[in-house]
Amino acid sequence: MFKTLLARISAPESELPFSAAAGLSGLVALVVGMLFIGPTVALLIPGLPGNLALLLGWTLGGALAVGFIFVRLKTPTQRAALWSKVVPPPKGKKASPSTEGSGGLTAQELFFMLLLGVGFAITLDVISGRLTSTFLPEPELRGLYTPGQSLSALGWVIAILFMVGVQPLAEELSFRGLLLPSLRRLTGPWLGYLLTSLAGALFHQLTYSTPGGDFNALWFGLLAPLLTNLLFGGIRLYSGSTRAALLAHIGFGLFAIVKLVTLPG
Repeated sequence: MFKTLLARISAPESELPFSAAAGLSGLVALVVGMLFIGPTVALLIPGLPGNLALLLGWTLGGALAVGFIFVRLKTPTQRAALWSKVVPPPKGKKASPSTEGSGGLTAQELFFMLLLGVGFAITLDVISGRLTSTFLPEPELRGLYTPGQSLSALGWVIAILFMVGVQPLAEELSFRGLLLPSLRRLTGPWLGYLLTSLAGALFHQLTYSTPGGDFNALWFGLLAPLLTNLLFGGIRLYSGSTRAALLAHIGFGLFAIVKLVTLPG
């Protein structure tokens, strides 16, 4: 399995049905939506606490990014390429996305990807605890957690919507659906894979983490997200399916919600 993964990461990226500019546009839309437009709109809602407004802003921004991507990629071929790898063309013909929308994976294999995401999230959380001696919510949800205080029903709804729905969809379409194949096409297979993973980690550092110079800030803000982005990118390249990476990401979100539930209120 590991040798197959290395071989598929090393394989050249086929011709894409969208331009390099389109490939980079998803990341731009994600940054603009989640750092500026979404939070600004949410902060204008009267009576909404600041921590919920920020999380709602990220949710709105992510939804805007998803909408932008589907408006930007207008043709069925372009949209199909978001979800599955591009099949190398026969001689004399153009490349086209795989007709198997899930990258050829069965329902059981896709469910395994969900479990893989949960398992990796648990493993990473154990490593994080050993390295940092802390047991806190994920950076996206940290503003909702106050020891001795319970989270409101609205807070739970927004947290679940964001962590299990909007964030996985927005980030996987932007990073694995668009940016990963575009950078691999532009810079080469391995460099494109690594640059996409680094871009995802830097996005998390910029969006979710509190600036700081200690190791905890570096680990939770950059290093742990880098590992998860390497995983999601590896799943996308191994399976040929953005849906597989999306399900693994949803697994991460599910674990983050369960972890928040287990923390003392």
